[in-house]
Amino acid sequence: MVSDATNPEDETGEAALDADTSESEQIADVKPSKKKAFIAIGAAVVVALIVFGFILPQLVDWKLVGEAIRSASGWDLALLVFLALIRYWPAGWIYSIVLPGLPVKRGTEAWVATTAVASTLPGFDLVLRLGMYNSWGFPIERATSGMFLSGLVEMSTKISIAIFAVTIWALVAADLPLLAVAAIAAAVAIGVGVVIAMILRREQTARKVGRIVERILRWGFTKLGRQEPTEVVDRVLAVRLEARDVLGKRWPMAFFAAFIGQAITYSMLTLSLRAVGVNSDLLDWSQILLVQGLAIILTLIPITPGSVGVSALIYIGFFNLLTDGQATDEIAAGVILYRLATWLLPIPIGWILTLRWQASSGQRLFGGGTGGASAPPESEPAAS
Repeated sequence: MVSDATNPEDETGEAALDADTSESEQIADVKPSKKKAFIAIGAAVVVALIVFGFILPQLVDWKLVGEAIRSASGWDLALLVFLALIRYWPAGWIYSIVLPGLPVKRGTEAWVATTAVASTLPGFDLVLRLGMYNSWGFPIERATSGMFLSGLVEMSTKISIAIFAVTIWALVAADLPLLAVAAIAAAVAIGVGVVIAMILRREQTARKVGRIVERILRWGFTKLGRQEPTEVVDRVLAVRLEARDVLGKRWPMAFFAAFIGQAITYSMLTLSLRAVGVNSDLLDWSQILLVQGLAIILTLIPITPGSVGVSALIYIGFFNLLTDGQATDEIAAGVILYRLATWLLPIPIGWILTLRWQASSGQRLFGGGTGGASAPPESEPAAS
């Protein structure tokens, strides 16, 4: 006689399978179309051709730029590569802070891999990061929350450094109009910080902000002819609870890690310029910091993948203004060295990590995965 009773283990297995399938579907839902990705790549190629083939040749002589790059010593180049590699660690540290249980090593792998994909296949970096987190045992909701929090920390740090850079330059140059602009920007940043603090402290404030954001998003999506977002208030409340529960007293550590990353990036820019002969008499530390701050602001929303072409134009253009056109070829050489270390170097490393993850997890960046989340990793605790 066959029993009609259901095996509890079978139910558990089916529930787990359904959960894995559901999360795989959620990851698939955020995948952009290949057509849009290739359009973005095409646009980047066009922008790069315009910048490097038509605009910059009006300012620099590429032959002299090449000579300046070749004049850099092997020690300077080795130190630049070392700093570029060290830069990956604080970025991975941030990921581990906002997603407790994620080792710094895996956070670093995720950062390098997604940076490489974002610079070559825009839009698929989000899919890759979600897939990596999910394959390492983190549910989609926790992974999404961690991505939002890390973005918030990095964006806040970049804006703060940009304001600081402009303020320092205004004080050094005794430029009162620029100082006034910096003061206004600082006031806005402080105001935003106060609002965020109030959201975290009071649920009522979070609901009010959520309703305002929901109205703005509905208006924008309606104008674009897209489906209006729903449950925005609930999502804001969920992020608030996640931020309070996950970060708690870790906020200072997260911002410290982000600051270390930006400090290394500044050191790389300074070293790149000094390596090709741009000394402090021509561009001092405050001017380099100013241009880095301006570049941060102007590339917050990247026009091209990895801001290729655009970033170089911003750096060379502003440095050219500050030096009245002196040593333009050397400055261009320094900027190109800097961009090779910050933009190009992570691409091959990141794609190797991406392919290795795909092979080990059975998931695919373009296709469907062959499984859901694995058991949460037994790893070192996140920094606290």
